[in-house]
Amino acid sequence: MLTKQERKDIYKLRGEIYANNKLIEKSDWIVSKRKKKKLSEKNEEIDKKLNYYREKYNDPNIDVKVYEEEVNNSKWTKIGDAMYDFGDNLEKTGKNMVKTGAKTTAITWTPLIYAGYKTGKIALEKGETPESQFANLIKECEKAYQKDEIDEETLKYYIRDYANNHYRE
Repeated sequence: MLTKQERKDIYKLRGEIYANNKLIEKSDWIVSKRKKKKLSEKNEEIDKKLNYYREKYNDPNIDVKVYEEEVNNSKWTKIGDAMYDFGDNLEKTGKNMVKTGAKTTAITWTPLIYAGYKTGKIALEKGETPESQFANLIKECEKAYQKDEIDEETLKYYIRDYANNHYRE
């Protein structure tokens, strides 16, 4: 079993190799060829130290495992994960608030405007029976629903409103 000091040493060595490789990958304009050669030599020395742990614990990937475990258990990783989750929750809450606001606005204003329009239109048409006016309203509402101009709840509201407040007046 790895001791705490061994884990710390492996993590440090693996981090050095990673940092050195990042510098080696850079352009010759940024990091000179001479410096890259020194970094490569240093990586070979570090790899020899890591081989000691690989052989001792008979695991060729022990350095990668330890490094990933340390990163995943880091307090900074945990803080980052918590912030990410908090952001997700805020996004979900915001979307729900927008959705609720849009529905509230539509439910409040659309029925009133549409019902007023329909009532006025029906009242202006002469020679119709109350049943035919009601049937026309239902047809108009169904057309609006099929065109996604109103939702099902609004459709039902118009029909109920007309039946309760305007039918056979």
